[in-house]
Amino acid sequence: MNISVIIPTLHRENDIKVLLDSITVQTKKPYEVILIDQSDDDKTEKLTKTFQEQLPVRYLHSARKSGSHCRNLGIKIMMGEVASFLDDDTKLLPDYLAQIENFYSEFPDAIGGMSKIINHLEYQEKLLGKGTIHLLYKMAATFFGLDTFKKGFLVLPSGRNIPFFESERPVNAQWLSGVKIGRAHV
Repeated sequence: MNISVIIPTLHRENDIKVLLDSITVQTKKPYEVILIDQSDDDKTEKLTKTFQEQLPVRYLHSARKSGSHCRNLGIKIMMGEVASFLDDDTKLLPDYLAQIENFYSEFPDAIGGMSKIINHLEYQEKLLGKGTIHLLYKMAATFFGLDTFKKGFLVLPSGRNIPFFESERPVNAQWLSGVKIGRAHV
């Protein structure tokens, strides 16, 4: 199965490096990595070139600053059978793409799915800092009902919390987060 990884990004070259490093160690290699950069500088493009020997990476620039537009652009040009949309602030477990392939082998009629990702720890420090700022954030989050510190919730770099649970079997879902996959339809 050929999996195309599509990554929209905007001024996050350090985060993209973490993500691309995690893609290089996948047990199942991607068919292609399409990185669509919305930045107004060339830092991400330069970084992408450093990965071209390790990954089949394609760099595109989009003047339109819209993650949805970039994902749609990636779908239009992808050459794989399955699209894996990744947010630029994630890190993959080494078997992420293998899990996608296994999922579609077992459930060939599935429209889409989602596997586990890692929001690397530096984000909580970037968002919240340490000490007093973290404590103030925690108090405000609790007061406004945004308590992202409960067990079973992930804190995203945006500060948004999402329920997180592990499942050994597929479950129906009404939506998939920004890290989703789906069969490409032409």
